[in-house]
Amino acid sequence: MREPSSVGFEGNDAVPPQALLQRLKDYDQEHAFALWYELSYEEREYLVQDIESLDLSRIDRIIRCSLRSQGLPMAAIEPVSESSVSTVVERS
Repeated sequence: MREPSSVGFEGNDAVPPQALLQRLKDYDQEHAFALWYELSYEEREYLVQDIESLDLSRIDRIIRCSLRSQGLPMAAIEPVSESSVSTVVERS
């Protein structure tokens, strides 16, 4: 099991780290923090650690290259419908 990182937020009511939120917004991925307030402090630390480990620009390039090679526009990627997403409470 990994150890949580020190991510610079305190308390259960803390907001997501703003620099990381902005980084996600740059790629239209800020929804990654949608369930932030349903997570425990430790789960928040793990989420932040996981997001920080992503090379978003590389992922973006891979997706664009893949779509281009298939002749598809970037608009071919659409968000998952809300009916396909559950909350932490709904999970067992």
